[in-house]
Amino acid sequence: MRRWAKKSVLELIILGVYAVVAIAFTYPFILHLTNHLPGAGTDPYLCYWSNWWTGRSIFEHGISMFFCPLVFYPEGAHLNGEPIPFGIAFGLLSKILPDILAFNLLYLFQYVFAAWACYRLALYLWNRHDVAFLAGLIFGYSPYMTLHGLGHFNLINTGFLPLGILTCFMALDRDRFRIDLIVISGILFGLTAISSNYYLIFSAAWLLGLSIFLVRKGSFRFLWSRLVAIAMAMGTVIFPQMFAMIKALSVGYYRGVTGIGQAYLSSIDLLGILVPYGNHPLWGEWSVRTFQSLGSGSVERTAFLGVTVLILSILGWWRCRERLWVSWTLLWTGCAWVLSLGPILQVAGRSTLVPLPGIILTVLPVLKNARSAGRWMVLVYLGIALLAAGGAKWLLEQKIANRRIEWLSIPIIALILFEFIPIPYPTLIATVPKQVYDLPLDVEHPAILNLPLGRGDGFRTVGEFDTRELLLQTVHHRPVIGGDVARMRAQDTAILEEGLLANVIQVQSLNLSQRASNLRGEGIKDVIRSWGIKGNPIIKVLRLVVGEKKMQQILNSPPANQPHEIEPLARDQAMAEADRLGIGYVIAIDVSRPEVRAALDYLSHELDLTPIGVEGEFAYYKVNYHSANKPREKVPQGK
Repeated sequence: MRRWAKKSVLELIILGVYAVVAIAFTYPFILHLTNHLPGAGTDPYLCYWSNWWTGRSIFEHGISMFFCPLVFYPEGAHLNGEPIPFGIAFGLLSKILPDILAFNLLYLFQYVFAAWACYRLALYLWNRHDVAFLAGLIFGYSPYMTLHGLGHFNLINTGFLPLGILTCFMALDRDRFRIDLIVISGILFGLTAISSNYYLIFSAAWLLGLSIFLVRKGSFRFLWSRLVAIAMAMGTVIFPQMFAMIKALSVGYYRGVTGIGQAYLSSIDLLGILVPYGNHPLWGEWSVRTFQSLGSGSVERTAFLGVTVLILSILGWWRCRERLWVSWTLLWTGCAWVLSLGPILQVAGRSTLVPLPGIILTVLPVLKNARSAGRWMVLVYLGIALLAAGGAKWLLEQKIANRRIEWLSIPIIALILFEFIPIPYPTLIATVPKQVYDLPLDVEHPAILNLPLGRGDGFRTVGEFDTRELLLQTVHHRPVIGGDVARMRAQDTAILEEGLLANVIQVQSLNLSQRASNLRGEGIKDVIRSWGIKGNPIIKVLRLVVGEKKMQQILNSPPANQPHEIEPLARDQAMAEADRLGIGYVIAIDVSRPEVRAALDYLSHELDLTPIGVEGEFAYYKVNYHSANKPREKVPQGK
């Protein structure tokens, strides 16, 4: 009993230290837990909304989490639900805590959980607490975790992976068939898989690779039944998500994408593991300026391992390479790194046109949706953490003047934390305007036309969608015409290609083209079109990188300076279309932007709008159908 108590106290101390590191690495996020979200850009709002819907669909509506009728209204949209474990936990915790606070506490817990899980795996491999603690720090607070924590919250849900590997090793190491360990391992791999579709691929690849490795070692015939049982348990966990995905595939989702270009753009450079961390408070800006072409500063292309970690991992492999699981760890780490290099080898920021094994994944049906090759780095960081722990163990057991140098663990830990620290960590305001809480319900016209208007996914966007509208939806619970999801079908944008909504998109795009960033993009397209006319051979390379379909769109698109005309609608046609779509409100976000202001000005002439409030960057308008035949006045632009 006393021994168990000591172990429990040690575990609590380790968890506490990991929590302190999580708070320090995300500072000043801890000061804004109730009114901010961690990260930068648009993805944090999207990920927050996705987890909100997972919890709400299960605990309040009792409907499938894999379909949401509140976006892409009136059709609705398929969702992959990821990360399902986080979403379920969020749904439960939000019952007793405010939503933002519940989400943010779970966010911080992700880092602690990942670090602790790696610690437990390393402790099993090396049987030493200090080096296992070191492994947890390396994995749980790696650049992969802190960078994807800026918006890809599903990708930092990595704690189940080390635990799945741990129980798998334990099940295979036992002399007898342990059904409890096998089932637990399968469940943990399943929880990893439903956290992200990428992790489904990675988990399946890890188990398949282990089977091949054991065949080569001559051990597979003794252990195959255990691996099959683990895979079956994993399949049971992921079955609902796979069923939903197959159903979505049958109606047009996950099709028509070209994976090679996206995979190339998110691939790791061959020298990327040596590029200094672009988010470091001391040399981050210099690194981005100097090594941007090698991925510095990029969420998807950063692969910095750290000098200390790299030295320790090489040392760990060299001194312990004869051990079975160490050999397998090195193999999986190396294979994952090769796959993270993408379909075409890049060296020092330049393409060599040398094809790599990753090119196979970009042409396989469904699998080519996993467009970000750099995400294989999660397995690299896990493997490197375990190897570095082995190197640290060997080093700490050496003697100088007949005395072990175990004190060296403290400066090693300090060096690793110093190389990885990303402060100050960015945050986004997540305060919902009061007007949203008081928005009257129109039963006949429940939908909201959001401005800017658009629909998009990870591959393309029609129009423009501000994901802050999804934050508002977690309060007003009304369906919106636009949306942003993981994957959409070709027909999901058809509603934006004619009538009132098409004109709104057109007005937005005409004013958006006046912005400097868009002018540069149009200028690049003009150059590419001129290359196509002249038959420049570089076009062949671009076809390979961006895909044939995208190249045809660029080559066949009109020049940027070509005039566009908006087809006028009949007087009552716009009101009838809005009535058919059930549009009851228009919410404009950031009306100071020219594209939003122009779209709102257009709608003020087509619809009968009554302003009901302006709060900060948000302006709210009611669509009046009872007075559709009255003369319409121009709507005041919000400040």
